[in-house]
Amino acid sequence: MDHPASRSPVWFPLALGACVLVLTAAFFLVAQIEHPLPEGADGAASQVYAWLEWLCGIGLLIGVNLVLASAIIARRGPPQRAWAALLVAVALVFGLGYLWSIAVMQSMQALSDSVSTVTLYRWVPPLNAVKVVVTSSIGLAIAFVVGGRGPTPVVWSGGQRRLIGALVAFGVCAGVLLLLQHSLSRFTALDDNAQRHGMTLAALGIGFLHGLCWALLPARRGAGAMPALISALLTPLLIVLSTLPLLLLGDKLGLAELLVIVLLLLFAAPVLASLLVVWLHRRRYPAAQA
Repeated sequence: MDHPASRSPVWFPLALGACVLVLTAAFFLVAQIEHPLPEGADGAASQVYAWLEWLCGIGLLIGVNLVLASAIIARRGPPQRAWAALLVAVALVFGLGYLWSIAVMQSMQALSDSVSTVTLYRWVPPLNAVKVVVTSSIGLAIAFVVGGRGPTPVVWSGGQRRLIGALVAFGVCAGVLLLLQHSLSRFTALDDNAQRHGMTLAALGIGFLHGLCWALLPARRGAGAMPALISALLTPLLIVLSTLPLLLLGDKLGLAELLVIVLLLLFAAPVLASLLVVWLHRRRYPAAQA
């Protein structure tokens, strides 16, 4: 019999996120041991940044799963057989992701004779994003069928909204920014290690600030995952739009001035995106819902 705590609507999303975090960390650690980086200061720094990149990437996977799981629970209720649903979800998310990666690799090998390798690898970041959404959607749909329907309507507490919203805001924002960095590196000179490391730190910093915004300003209804997701996707868009004028003014500004403006824009974007989505959300739902 499932533990009474598993009846809480927040139990399944958080348990799934924890399992994904622990298992991917274990896989990544094994890969680091089997393929160690060179020893020395540069090697140690590269290892640290490799873990930071992993954190951004896994944040996207966890964030997407939190959003999908919360949406399904809102419609079907917490799964009656929560542990069975959790095991199925974890197995399918990882299993389908592995099969997707193999299919992509084989497709790229088949196309390598007619399409250049550089062109093929430009599609890797967007395909990774699609993989996260598709495999998680299929895995969770099957897992909730196995788990069965639970009681509805589902009631989320304010603390649960803060926690889910903050995790989604941090993970999706940092993960999307990392994907953008990887996409740009296929077209520009951003593949330099120093630039990549700087972009990774920026993605984590922006994601952390975005998560903090949603911890302080939670949604008024539901799990709080969907508004946080919208805000997380809006943040990179605001960053891109706000930096476009710098392309015209860059020659007229000094390096120090340009750096200050870029930093201000980077860290203002998550705050502005959060405030905008919260404002729209509260206009639609003016009264707090328990």
